[in-house]
Amino acid sequence: MEIRNFGISGANSAVVLEKEIPEVVAFRPTLSIVLVGTNDCGNKDALRGTEAFRATLREIYARLGAAGSRIIALTIPPLMDRSFKVSFGEEPFGGFLPESRVRMANAAVVEEAARAGAALVDLHAAFSATDLESVYGYLRHRRNYDGVDDGCHPTAEGYRKMAFLVHDKIRALGWDVSRIACVGDSITYGAYERGAGEATRDGRNYPGLLHLLLEPNDAPARAVPGFVREASIYQLSLRAFTEEGTLAAAARHLPAIAATGATIVYLLPIVEADADEDRAHWSARQRASGCENPRNPYRISDFYRIDPEYGDEADLADFVRTAHANGLRVILDLVYYHAGPTFAKRHPDFVRRGEDGTAKDGQWCFPELDFDNPALREYLWDNMVHFVEKFDVDGYRCDVGDAVPLDFWEEGRRRVERVKPDVFMLCEGVRPDGQLAAFDANYCFANGLIGAVLRRDMPAADLALVVREWEARMPRGARLLRNHDNHDIANDQYDARFERLYGPCAGDLLLAFDYTMGGIPFVYCGAEFNDCARHSIFARKGQFTVDRSGDHRQRRRLLAELARIHRSEPALLETQRRFVGTGYPAEVLAFVADAPGGKGSVFVALNFSAHPLMTRPEGVSLEGAETLLAERAEIAGGEVSLGAYGFAILRLP
Repeated sequence: MEIRNFGISGANSAVVLEKEIPEVVAFRPTLSIVLVGTNDCGNKDALRGTEAFRATLREIYARLGAAGSRIIALTIPPLMDRSFKVSFGEEPFGGFLPESRVRMANAAVVEEAARAGAALVDLHAAFSATDLESVYGYLRHRRNYDGVDDGCHPTAEGYRKMAFLVHDKIRALGWDVSRIACVGDSITYGAYERGAGEATRDGRNYPGLLHLLLEPNDAPARAVPGFVREASIYQLSLRAFTEEGTLAAAARHLPAIAATGATIVYLLPIVEADADEDRAHWSARQRASGCENPRNPYRISDFYRIDPEYGDEADLADFVRTAHANGLRVILDLVYYHAGPTFAKRHPDFVRRGEDGTAKDGQWCFPELDFDNPALREYLWDNMVHFVEKFDVDGYRCDVGDAVPLDFWEEGRRRVERVKPDVFMLCEGVRPDGQLAAFDANYCFANGLIGAVLRRDMPAADLALVVREWEARMPRGARLLRNHDNHDIANDQYDARFERLYGPCAGDLLLAFDYTMGGIPFVYCGAEFNDCARHSIFARKGQFTVDRSGDHRQRRRLLAELARIHRSEPALLETQRRFVGTGYPAEVLAFVADAPGGKGSVFVALNFSAHPLMTRPEGVSLEGAETLLAERAEIAGGEVSLGAYGFAILRLP
């Protein structure tokens, strides 16, 4: 397949006909995707009347058809009149503001597409069905684009929506996609997005995303042992978990953690944090926290020494033994992208240096480690082996894994596997090549969109697009974390954590999302207690801890039941989902998970709103379905009634 982006910024329909179409015809496309008219309606220097636009559009379709190309016509997305009035006033538009012009032009698009035998994708309707003024809206505007009133170019979310609408139309039509031409203006070009003007599979414009969806990553992810497929991770921040903040105190809670259904405990960094009080080497988040604690656990001074704040080597050994006795594996946090200034002074050859010879700081104001130095690599590989060999830990979560050379991780894994063959390696990053040899699983930063859905800034159904995009980007069978909370999210929410803002029912819903979406469920410490207290990775001992007050029996039962269903239903262990419509795209995410070989299917419906609703899922028969778990939900007569933040998990017959 070959796909080309012919978009020209600022081009109205006349410019497209004159400059693009000859090149497109010479390309001999089997399929042309045409989006023209935005500038005819909204560019004060390129405005054209509706009839002139119609005549030009008819000629564009005719020439493409004569060249043997099938055509998919896209309607013009909405233009935000407010933005245009702010930028240009009303006078240039002669009493007809851009959006009214778009509606008239789109009538021509629909009619001329039908005349030419072209298929149609109604972008205008799809975009208009959402809140365009939201931060995660499909168009750029003053709230999401540095205060600039744009009002016409898509955001990353808008380009994703476009790509999926076109992709799904192509698949439904079954047309030849061997040579695709994307025809249009700055929207096709991909203004303000990575890969603008191209159709590369790593680009963020719609032609690039379409290319990715039509030709997904087909490399197989590395094979993993069964415990990885069935894993669920419990993240434990020692400072937040108990008043004592120590390994010994946390170890006493390991039986209760195992009772939640977790199979892996992930400890935030426990090696010695840097005590340097020079704020020039504090991250912006650390300074803003108000905790006044230089000891950031992600700013390390000694990679081998257990930080006395948490205990000693005997405490770590006891923690791991107790975890293993309760059926839990233990992974530690490896922070190898950077180190603290004290480490840089002790090991001057291990950090990058600027032209003036001083240590080069990375993204968070800490010295970057120098992976061009073979001695540093040996030092860190020995560090990886050290904790597995001496303390019997079961693997690592690799902080900012994308910022460290992949060949380093691949060799590190090989060395650790000589000690423990079934080591578990988790990358905090989304590099598609990471799971070919180095990692068993990756983070998926779509978790940051959960808040947007709860705030009604983004349709719940759009979470499906994010999941599908990452399925296309990652190797076949790759495993991604599914979570709505972690130490970074909790840290940055201060007193506005999800459960405080939306209540425990919303917390239940988010956990159901984590356990059913496909991938590895990941639970942050305190979820079993409906905790909504402030947490901070920069806190001093006892400053902010999990709130265990109140009745949390229901939440603990829910976690255990979700974990049991996740492990026992073969369909839920698969990574892919068939997303289905419900008539409530803003509120509901619904999907079917299928086990291979016809060994069962599971239907899940999640209501991300505080409003009750009733839906009949499209293309899914619920006749004879068995309810595995339902909270604030009822199933009757093929319909699902979902209360506020309700969800249903059903085994289909």
